[in-house]
Amino acid sequence: LTYTILLSSISRLLISRIVYVSEQIFDKMSEESSPEGVITVARFIDKKHREISSACDYTVAREKRILLAESLRDPGNLGTVIRTSAALGIDRLIITDDCADLYNPKTVRAAMGGLFTLNVDIVKCEELPALITRLRSLGRKIYATALTENAKKIGSFSLSAGDAFVIGNEGHGLSRAVIDASDEVALIPMTEGSESLNAAAAAAICIWETVRSK
Repeated sequence: LTYTILLSSISRLLISRIVYVSEQIFDKMSEESSPEGVITVARFIDKKHREISSACDYTVAREKRILLAESLRDPGNLGTVIRTSAALGIDRLIITDDCADLYNPKTVRAAMGGLFTLNVDIVKCEELPALITRLRSLGRKIYATALTENAKKIGSFSLSAGDAFVIGNEGHGLSRAVIDASDEVALIPMTEGSESLNAAAAAAICIWETVRSK
């Protein structure tokens, strides 16, 4: 027999109920080809995963390291970005509300526990350009990652504490509104013949530059 654990509160790890099911039923419930034998149902973590409606009702201390992401719709990419943020020391990940579902099974699996760590908050934002403008008014410098004529190569300029990058959609990159709202544009130099980097890989480089600068 395999079993399903239902948790009433993931923060306290209180087991509300245990339900045992047959192997055949479990295989239909699980999306994994080689499941571990446990499925957990948990309450939405509203203290760590929040939503904000505008830039005006949210500020973040300058010493906090942040990463912004727009329209990351692939749950595997989003989960990997969360995992990397948690591992390398990003304090707050700000994502647009059209990103992949935080609780999509693929997001949760790719995050490898990063979704539930104590060191990284995840905030959903409806109006990213307005939030960028707000962050700039607080003294932060925001770099949009995109391929433009005036883009600066990452590694060729120094970052100050509080500076942050914005990562874009896997296929279409950042919106014009987000690029225009940012201070400058940055790109990751690649060898000739390489088209692009995976969004999660690009985010990892930007995260490392952000953490290294501090």
